[in-house]
Amino acid sequence: MWEILRTIFTYERDYCKTNYIRVFIKYLLPVYTIIMPREEGVKTTSFPNKEARYQCWNSRDKYWECLSGGGTEGTCKEFRKQYEEDCPSAWIKHFDRKRNYDVFKEQMKHGYEPLDDKKA
Repeated sequence: MWEILRTIFTYERDYCKTNYIRVFIKYLLPVYTIIMPREEGVKTTSFPNKEARYQCWNSRDKYWECLSGGGTEGTCKEFRKQYEEDCPSAWIKHFDRKRNYDVFKEQMKHGYEPLDDKKA
């Protein structure tokens, strides 16, 4: 198999000196993906379809409702688990940052509270 790839690569290289990337994408990348399959349980980084996006947003909203209703991380654990299963990890990171910022903005609307007990 490697002899065939070497022959194809040599032919392509001699044909056009600047197409190494095209050769890699056309011939070597499909072979690499066959040799190195994804492990089971590893989330893909592909963009979720419409149904998966709605499911992710729905589980995020349920988790946020639990937290906004006075729940803590411990009491909302099952919602968090569902949220992490339904959403890509990059989205979770983004949504968590967004929620923290939204909570901070709400606190700032009601006035600044210093972190230390010193009041001058």
